[in-house]
Amino acid sequence: MKKNPISMEKYFTPGLKTKPGVHIGSQTHPLFHGIAKEQAYEGYYLGAAGEGDVAIVRNFEQTYIDYWKNLIGDHHIINLTHTDPGAYLTQSILDDPKVIEDIKHHMDPKSRLHVFSPTRLEQKLADKLGIPLHGKPEIGERFGTKSGTRRLAKKYGIPMAPGFVCKSVRDVEKAFNELKKYFRGIVIKYDYSLGGYFSKRVETSNKIKIKELLDEIIGRKFREGKDTVVVEGWLKSKATPCAHIEILEGQDPVICTGWQQIVDVDGISRIGAGPLTLSDRAMKSFLSAVNKLAWALKDKGACGSFGPDFLITADDETQMPPDTAVLLELNGRIPMTAIAFEIIQNVRGKIGSGFWAQHLTLKSPLTFEELAEKLSKEGILIQKKDKRARGIVPFNTGLLPWKMLDLVVMADTWDETVVVMRKAQQVLRALDA
Repeated sequence: MKKNPISMEKYFTPGLKTKPGVHIGSQTHPLFHGIAKEQAYEGYYLGAAGEGDVAIVRNFEQTYIDYWKNLIGDHHIINLTHTDPGAYLTQSILDDPKVIEDIKHHMDPKSRLHVFSPTRLEQKLADKLGIPLHGKPEIGERFGTKSGTRRLAKKYGIPMAPGFVCKSVRDVEKAFNELKKYFRGIVIKYDYSLGGYFSKRVETSNKIKIKELLDEIIGRKFREGKDTVVVEGWLKSKATPCAHIEILEGQDPVICTGWQQIVDVDGISRIGAGPLTLSDRAMKSFLSAVNKLAWALKDKGACGSFGPDFLITADDETQMPPDTAVLLELNGRIPMTAIAFEIIQNVRGKIGSGFWAQHLTLKSPLTFEELAEKLSKEGILIQKKDKRARGIVPFNTGLLPWKMLDLVVMADTWDETVVVMRKAQQVLRALDA
């Protein structure tokens, strides 16, 4: 990193504000229903559970559950092994009275239902459990889409890239022709896209078959007048910071964490996170935009978690001043990276600037037991709470059958985290050999 990493606690207030909680990472998304791999991302949410909480996962190795309980402390984990792996986890819980009773028996009566994405299905589960849902489905429906985010940003003066909301192939063609006057690249996003899925960047100098491109982005035939996409100019950037906003009923918004994204080679997909290294001017713009967004959401009656993505404009960007924080996505849900920070907070008690979260793709299948054994031999597997902990906590291990997982590195300094991550990468390369 070129600039000194910024300590998390300097500008933010880390830690989930919804404790105690019942944690369910159900991937309730219309494009992910019936897809076992995408539903397996729900295992990410175990990382949000601390002492006194309840967490529901499915098809997890018992070895990992034992590791997690030993690491975090006393909380109740329900591991479902008999449900359809492609079905929404929330629906699977609703369909099983025994699981409902198990949750009620072990949860704190003051709990909130803390979910990945608060939809009406999650509201139904909260009502069944007799506890509040952290979040409002109607807010996600109004502002959680790409078009809804643009409406909100325009009303409250939050910078976004020049762009258009389109409902037809002709709309997209007109937007493309207008934007190519000013940009060498554009990005087309399906209204319900998230995390780089259902989005694509294209060069304006290329000949584009718009209809075929829209079908490819959405993963099916584009429906005129029914489907919505957003077409935006591609701004040159020097960094992609993000934030985690929490809003509780009747309380002021809290900016829990801020971090810098590690972006994949496609320029869109987020694969990791490290500490902010922004200039003073960029940091001022970022904090201003995040706070303006948080209070805009509060003004609209929102509560729940939000994970907005931004970019910082490059020095040679001609459409906006350099070091401007530009809103890319609202993400009306808890950002996955916030789970990594919750793990650090639970283990070390603070985050500082010594952290690195990474999503990894493996070449070969791997069990958690095999991974833990190798990391332990290297002395970098964290196995208990320690305010000076230096090492790695693997999480999101429900994706191991698909040769993926996540690691969060924690240490006193950024330089130390780099050393630890390099060791972990060597271990994984050896296991993949």
